[in-house]
Amino acid sequence: MIQLFKNRRNVLGGLGGLAIVAVGVPLALPRWSDDELRQARQLQSAMYDVLAAIGLVNRFGGALAPEATAQVQALYEKAAEAAGHVDDTVLAKVHEDLPAVWRDKFRKSTDSYIAAMKMRDRDEARRASILQDDWIRWYNQNKPAMNLPP
Repeated sequence: MIQLFKNRRNVLGGLGGLAIVAVGVPLALPRWSDDELRQARQLQSAMYDVLAAIGLVNRFGGALAPEATAQVQALYEKAAEAAGHVDDTVLAKVHEDLPAVWRDKFRKSTDSYIAAMKMRDRDEARRASILQDDWIRWYNQNKPAMNLPP
């Protein structure tokens, strides 16, 4: 009989530990206000639009026809608009290094691509490409450490 109660105490103690973990984990995760959630969605939208633009460029290959250029430019402009609605506090909540990388790589490459398409400037497009490659490399290396809201 005593053995039975010892096992129950261990089981109950184990369940209590699980309950503490289940309650404690959500408390340890960052909380997102409605505005921060909106900004995080803007961040994701900007990244998605750039990815879609890259996909179009890869699909069309080489020099783009005017209508393809317009489609790609529209995606980059949409990405730039969304990216401008995300402030540094939200970026830092996602990853501590993201504010600087977002500004210096993502935003600059997006703006450079827009300028390159408007001016038909291949040198500007090359600069944008280098920045974009830097952004993609950083993103791929740091994605596991990013804390995007569910």
